[in-house]
Amino acid sequence: MNTVASVVRWTLAGLLAVLAAAPAGARRPISGECPCRGRGRTSLSLSHSRRSVTLGEHCACAAYECDEDRVWARSMTISRRVAATARCGAARVAISVSPLIRSKELRNLELSWSYDGARPGDQVALYDYDPVSRRQWDSSSQRNEPVPDVGAAGPGSAAAAPPPGRSPPPPPHPYSVPSNAPAPYDPYWGQGPRGPPAYPYPSNGWSGGGGGGGGSAGAVGPGGSLFPPGFPRDAFSGRARRQAPGDELQSDDPGAGGGPPLAVVPTDGLRSGWRATSVQERHVPSGQLGYTPRCLNYWVVYERPPPPPPPSPGTASSNETEVLAVACLRTRPTWMSDFRAEIGGLRLVDLFIPGTHDSASIQEDGRNTLFDRYTVTQDESILGQLIYGVRYIDLRVGFYSTKDVQWWANHGPVRMTPLHAVLSDIKAFLGNTNEIVILDIQNFPAGFGKDNKVHLKLVHLLETELGDVMAYRDQGRGWVSRLQELWDAGRRLIVAYDKEDVLPASRKLWPAVRQFWGDAQTPDQLTRYAESIVSQQYLRGFAWALMAELTPNARLIATNPTGSLRRLAHAVNRNVTAWAEGPWGEVMNTLAVDFVRSTGVVEAALWHNLRRGGVDVCNAYRLLDSV
Repeated sequence: MNTVASVVRWTLAGLLAVLAAAPAGARRPISGECPCRGRGRTSLSLSHSRRSVTLGEHCACAAYECDEDRVWARSMTISRRVAATARCGAARVAISVSPLIRSKELRNLELSWSYDGARPGDQVALYDYDPVSRRQWDSSSQRNEPVPDVGAAGPGSAAAAPPPGRSPPPPPHPYSVPSNAPAPYDPYWGQGPRGPPAYPYPSNGWSGGGGGGGGSAGAVGPGGSLFPPGFPRDAFSGRARRQAPGDELQSDDPGAGGGPPLAVVPTDGLRSGWRATSVQERHVPSGQLGYTPRCLNYWVVYERPPPPPPPSPGTASSNETEVLAVACLRTRPTWMSDFRAEIGGLRLVDLFIPGTHDSASIQEDGRNTLFDRYTVTQDESILGQLIYGVRYIDLRVGFYSTKDVQWWANHGPVRMTPLHAVLSDIKAFLGNTNEIVILDIQNFPAGFGKDNKVHLKLVHLLETELGDVMAYRDQGRGWVSRLQELWDAGRRLIVAYDKEDVLPASRKLWPAVRQFWGDAQTPDQLTRYAESIVSQQYLRGFAWALMAELTPNARLIATNPTGSLRRLAHAVNRNVTAWAEGPWGEVMNTLAVDFVRSTGVVEAALWHNLRRGGVDVCNAYRLLDSV
C-alpha cells in the first residue's frame, strides 16, 4: 500500500505540474458540440497539497478516439494485403481479442476480413466449433475434439463403424466446400498422397484455419482447396503433425458443435473490415495452452449465403452457403521451427519479430482500478505471450534490497511481476520448444544506483537462471547471425542489455535493441512517427524495434478519468495490424505492441518472414494455414 500511495502522489504531482504549465485555454470549459461522436461531457477537479485545479467540462472521450476511424481508413491505404490476397484468389478472415474489459476476465472478440471479391450479402460469422469439420476445443484435455454423431445409419451399424481404433468422422455439414484432393485421400483420417494433416485438423483436410497471435487468419482458395493445381505438396514433408493417441475422445455434450453462429457481421460488400462483436472470450490460462499449435474455442468463417430462389419454377438453385475462408483463434508456439526450412537462412536483423511492450506489466485477473488502468499493458503471462507467437520480450528491472522479493519486472517505478516468474516462464518455453527468443532488458528504474554493483548482481542472476540457454554474442556474428547458426549452437535465448559498460562482464550479454518511441497520444501522431521510422534506410543491418503504442501524458490522463492503456490500445491496434500487413511490414525488424492478442501482428510477421525467405505471396499464406 505504501508503494501504491507513493505512486499515486507521484502521478498527481506530475499531473499538476503539466497542467500548471499548460496554457490557460487548455483548462477552459468547452462550448458547442462535443467533437467526439456526440458523447457527453464530464468535469474533473484535482487537489494535492492544498492546491486545487478545476479542469471544467471536457469530452468524455479523448482525441485518440475522435480520429480513430479516420486514421483507420488511412492505415488501410497503407496496407496492400487486400491486393495480395486478390492475386491468390482467396478471402482472409481473423479473430482478435479486444483489450477492453467488459467484465472480470472477459473481453469481447473482434472479427476482421479482407477479400477483393467481396459482394453485398457476404457475411463473417463466429462459431464456437469448426462449422466445416465440426470439431471443437476441449480446454480440460487440451485437444480439439470431434463432435459426436452416430450418422444416418445409427449406432452400431456397419455404415457408422469407424476404422479400427478410430472415433467416427464428423457427419457431412450443410456447407459446401468442394475438394480437389486426388483419390484415395481421406481428408479426415489424413490418409493418401498428401500425408497427415496439420494438428489441429484444418477444415477440409488442408483447407482452412491458420493464424497467429491474437488475430489468426485462414483462407480457402479457388475451388475450395488450399492447394491449387501444381502446388508442391511435398513442401509440407516433415512439417505436418499427427494427433496423439487419445485425441479422438468424444465430447461429453452430445449436442455440442452444432447450431447457429455466435455472431454474424455483414460485410456490406466492403473489401476489408474490422468489427467488434458482443461475444466474450472464454479465456484459456497459459498453463492449459500447451506447446503444440492449436485452435482455441472459436472459429470465424467468411460466408456467401445462397442466392434467393429463382422467380420461375423449375429453375435450379443452390441452397448451400458457400465458405470462402475459415480461421480459428489459435496459438503459435512453434512458428520458427515450423518454418525452419524457409527462414533458417535469415539473419536476426532480416527477421520480422513480433514483440510486446512492457511485457511483464501483466494482469490476468481482470481488475480495472485506476491504478491498473495506467500500468497494465498485457493480458497474458510471459509464457502465454510466447505461446501465442511473441518472440521479443521488453523488460525493465527494479531492485529492492529491503524487500522479501528483491528482483522485479517494473513498469516505470511500479513493481509489476517478480523477475523470477518471468525467467521461469522463458526457461519453460525454451525447454519445450525449439524457438529463438530475445529478452531485451531496456531500463533499470529502481535500486541500481550510479555504479555497476547491482548490474553485476543481475547479470549473475541471469546466468544462474538461464545460462545454459543464453547465446554467446560472439558465437556467430552478433545481430547479423543467421537463425540456423543459433540452432546449430544449441543456445536460443538472446539477452540484450541496455548498459554498454556492463557488457564486458559476460559474453552472454548482447547490445540492446534500439527502440523507437513516438510518445504519441493519438493514432494519427503514431502513424506519422512510424512512417518516418520505417523510411530510414540506415536501419537496415541493425537490430531495432518500433514501439507501436500510444503514450498517455499527464494532460490526457487528467482530462480522461475513465481512460486507460486498454482504450489507447483499442484505438490504435487495428491500425498497427494494417501497417504490419502492408509494405511497412516488409522492412520491419521488431514491432512491439500492447495487448498483443488484439492485433494481427504475429500472423503478419510470419507471412513477411516467409516472403523474406523466398516463398511467393500465395504459397506464404498456404504455408501459414497448414501449420
